[in-house]
Amino acid sequence: MKKPEDDLLINRILQGDRVAEEAFSDLAVYYGPKIYPLVYRILRDENLAQDAIQNTFIKIWRNLPQFNKESTLFSWIYRIAHNEALTILSKEKKQKDFISNSPIVEWSGHTGFSDQLNTEEISNLLLEAVDMLPEKQAQTFQLKYFDDLKYSEISELLGTSEGALKANFHIASEKIKEFLLSRLNH
Repeated sequence: MKKPEDDLLINRILQGDRVAEEAFSDLAVYYGPKIYPLVYRILRDENLAQDAIQNTFIKIWRNLPQFNKESTLFSWIYRIAHNEALTILSKEKKQKDFISNSPIVEWSGHTGFSDQLNTEEISNLLLEAVDMLPEKQAQTFQLKYFDDLKYSEISELLGTSEGALKANFHIASEKIKEFLLSRLNH
């Protein structure tokens, strides 16, 4: 779908009635697939990701009249989706009282293990490495590496200077590289 003109969409949605419903549907069809990868990476569960997307668009519908246009519509939607995913994740973690008595599996005894990994296993290792990062580094890495956003876009989303983001990305990349090498070379 071609990118809709954000101001036109907003105005049509704010008009109300049938025009608003059609415009909001256009907004959801265009932006939904763009924010789904973000919420899925955070939640790692398709049903929870769908819930987060639904909650995001409910919040967009309710709060669009307060959208101040100081940021882009995409940045605003992205921030809502990110916060919604974190809220759901927090609720899920509180609901799960997970206690494991099983020992931690150590890979150090394996040789040539990296040669036996498939793409999904490598992706899971990468996500595990990202999970170990401090929040700001993880957010920066995800937005730059997975979403391929420019530092200026990430700066707007996170409210951090581009220089700090570049430093965060570099440090995160080094930590991830170190984590992956330690896992794959044992």
